[in-house]
Amino acid sequence: MSENEQPIGHENAFSTRAQLLSELQQLDRNNRSLQNEVGQVAAKRSAEAAERPFADAGLHHEAASLREMVRELRARDEEKSARVLAVLQAKDQEIAQLHDAAAALEERLRAQDEERRRDAECTFASAENSEQLLQTTRQQAAELAELERACEEKQRQLLGAHERLHQLEALLQAREDEAARAEAARKEAELSAAHAQQQLEESQLEMAHLQGERTSLARAQADLQVREVRLHTLLESAVAAERDAERAMAQRDARIRELEEALARQVSNDAAAASPPAASPPTAAAAAATTTAAAAAASEQQEGRPAEPGRLEQLRAELVEACTQRARAVAELAAERELRALAEAEHAKQLQAASERAYDLERQLHAAREDTLEQSQATLPPPSPFYALTPRRWRGGGGVPPSPACAPLVRAQWREQAESRGSQLEGQLASAREEASRNERLLAQLVEREELQRAAHAHQMSEQQEMLQRLSARLSSMKQAECEAQAQSSALQRERRLIEERGAMQPSLHPPSRAALCSDSSP
Repeated sequence: MSENEQPIGHENAFSTRAQLLSELQQLDRNNRSLQNEVGQVAAKRSAEAAERPFADAGLHHEAASLREMVRELRARDEEKSARVLAVLQAKDQEIAQLHDAAAALEERLRAQDEERRRDAECTFASAENSEQLLQTTRQQAAELAELERACEEKQRQLLGAHERLHQLEALLQAREDEAARAEAARKEAELSAAHAQQQLEESQLEMAHLQGERTSLARAQADLQVREVRLHTLLESAVAAERDAERAMAQRDARIRELEEALARQVSNDAAAASPPAASPPTAAAAAATTTAAAAAASEQQEGRPAEPGRLEQLRAELVEACTQRARAVAELAAERELRALAEAEHAKQLQAASERAYDLERQLHAAREDTLEQSQATLPPPSPFYALTPRRWRGGGGVPPSPACAPLVRAQWREQAESRGSQLEGQLASAREEASRNERLLAQLVEREELQRAAHAHQMSEQQEMLQRLSARLSSMKQAECEAQAQSSALQRERRLIEERGAMQPSLHPPSRAALCSDSSP
């Protein structure tokens, strides 16, 4: 990758991280202010509750038991919220690991670009060498063509004159030397072609390896997307279940408050209408029943109806039924909260298993890339800003414990924090997917560039092979011409010997000047 093509992903990542850190600091300040307000409201409510003493001992005991039960329920809610925070922290760790993997992939792509650049330089140098060799072979081919024309001329001279036979032999020897040099050049060209073929095979193997890495990366990315979809569905189901449980709990709390208000009104009316008895003091239940019956009788007398004797028993039965319904509602609420706790625990286990599987997958990818690439160590990115999302606990770090009256505010605040974390996680996942798509595009560009280089190299190799074929055809034609010239020279030598033998056998038929000429022209 050249200097003009460096990625801009780091600048975008740093800007987004700075924005996230500023937003997280603002959320932390808002959280502290809300905690202070909650503490003030709790102090006011506790002071008001301390100033209002209970009049009846039985009602005070029942209210104390209700407060204890509400404290236990709130303690369970705090434990569940702590577990949800732990799950969100695990998700933050998973996002940090995804950031690390993305940075490592970017560094490896950088190293791969550098390696491609070095390979391109090597191929360019080999192309220059092959071009120089091609020029030398062209020059040698031109020289061979000139020698061939000279040989043809010498052959015509051999056919025309027997006296220039020694010149033809000298030219044949020179042509043999040129053929040896051409053979040496041909061997050198064959060696260069073999070296280029070996480089082409190595580049093809490397391309096949890169293609396999690309398929494995695409498969791992598809698996990761499926896991993300499953995780989102689990989170949505958990949030829906939590909202349903909170809605049911609010309805039950409203019902309990209505029953308490009705009971308080009934007791106050009974106490105001009934006169204190002169006999021995009755129990709390008997007194409540008596006062209720007296109030009902007084109201009936005021309306002009006579007091019925079974009215007291009916009111007492209604009061007992209301108490049993309240106890049943409290038991159902406790059972529902236990089921909700079990569901949250199962959801936490599923999230932990999903994070472990994602971590195993990332580790396998990292190990595979370390085996194939030479420079695999990447710099660690800055720490994830999502660790600052963890709110302070209510019982530690200077926090203020929530009062029973501000439990809906606390639950709403936790719900808002969970939704904000979910949106931030979705944004991080989207950025990770964009980085993966950008890496895939870069890999496709690298593959396309490698294919173009391979095609150019194959074209050069084909041209060199064609040149070698032409040279081999020219050499074969030259060898054939040499064989023909040798055959002609041998035929001329045989004719000369025959002529000499005939001249030696019949000296009277030939003049001595011709024999002397033949003896002088012999090699």
